[in-house]
Amino acid sequence: MSMSKSSNIPDKLTAKEFQSLISKGELDFSGTRGKVKDLPKKTMSDFIHSKDRIFTVGIDPGTHTGIAIFSLKEKKFHQLATVNIIEAMEGLKHIKGMIISVTVEDARQAQYGRRDDVNKAQGAGSIKRDCKIWEEFLTYHNIPHRFVRPNKNISKLNDKVFKQITKFQGRTSNHARDAGMLVYNS
Repeated sequence: MSMSKSSNIPDKLTAKEFQSLISKGELDFSGTRGKVKDLPKKTMSDFIHSKDRIFTVGIDPGTHTGIAIFSLKEKKFHQLATVNIIEAMEGLKHIKGMIISVTVEDARQAQYGRRDDVNKAQGAGSIKRDCKIWEEFLTYHNIPHRFVRPNKNISKLNDKVFKQITKFQGRTSNHARDAGMLVYNS
């Protein structure tokens, strides 16, 4: 059993091993680190119950990374959370065998109309670097992925509109909703 480079958690886990790590408190995928207090406390154990589940994952990169895990078989979200980039990557490594594809919102493809907004440009530069890190991570771990241009028609939805479209009734952050819209009904 090989070990992850950044922790003492094995790269591949059986469902039983995974449950054991969660029960010991060694793995909590949804770790919001106190940044988004209203998100439901969930772990990967909330959606890993059988080996035949097939997921597509949406990633909204940034300081607060939105992640959405959508079951293609059940046509519902199994995880919508806001985490840091390391937590998101560690979580994906453990479910990579069940992932059909990962869709990442790629700030490198964005077209901004106003060049005079220095703060926005600096923030976009940071997110562009995050996109490059995601590209390297997904390629290194042989996880099927695609990068898509930000789409103003499906991003920045408020909670009410998101619930109307997706029928998801849990609480979400704007980052998790943006990630969710990347994979909803994919």
